[in-house]
Parts: sequence; C-alpha cells; structure tokens
Amino acid sequence: MNKLGSFTLVLSTTAMLAGCAASPEGDWQSDTKLGNGEKNEMSLTAGDMRGSATLWATRAGESSFTEFEFDVEWQEKRNGEYEFDLECDSGPCEDGANDFEMECDFIETTTGEKLDCEGDGRWSNAVLQWERDE
Repeated sequence: MNKLGSFTLVLSTTAMLAGCAASPEGDWQSDTKLGNGEKNEMSLTAGDMRGSATLWATRAGESSFTEFEFDVEWQEKRNGEYEFDLECDSGPCEDGANDFEMECDFIETTTGEKLDCEGDGRWSNAVLQWERDE
C-alpha cells in the first residue's frame, strides 16, 4: 500500500505490454477489485477532453474505505502519452491537497487497452493502472 498523507491509497497493478497508441476516451476501471469489493472508475470524453473519476482510499492503519470524486481534464502530450489533471470534487479534498496530475501511457495488449499511470504530490507513490470498462 502507498501512503497518501493520512490515507493509504489502495489500487492495483498489472504487467503491461508495449503496443500502439489510441485515444483514452471512454470508461475505465482499476484492473482488480479493491479490499472493499469496489473498483476505481474513470470516464473520459473526447470533445471537451474532460471526465470524472472515483478513487477509494483507506486511512493509514484502518480498514474502512473513503470515496474520492474527481473532475478530470486530459490532454495528449505526444503519441500514446497523456496527462490528466484530477481536481478533488468530493471526499476529504483538504482545500486542494488531494488534487493531482497523472502521467499515463496508453497501451494495447492482447487482453485489451490499458492506461499505465503515475501520479504526483500525495499520489506520487500510488500505483494507477486502468483497463477499459466494457
């Protein structure tokens, strides 16, 4: 588990394979269920390059989960590489302290499309792996 201020972010990881790039618009989810039986979710639109995300975290040393809701803006940096700006909209937002940026590689594998991401700030040690929610 990764430290997130007074929270421990619970996300999953997966091995990624290199592939061709495409656009990330659509619905995404973490690749495995979290300890609360839920998956993190993200929905992205192409026209306005915006979206929303729901992430779950636990307080350090506790087992109960807290839900975070984020407004998302995204842009392509270069072919297959994307930058996401996540602004906390609901949950313990702490006056923007839980806002963060995510750098992602769009990857096509034999099992589907993936986003392999890294966060910054409080989320810098978080493992942020996403798969298409079909």
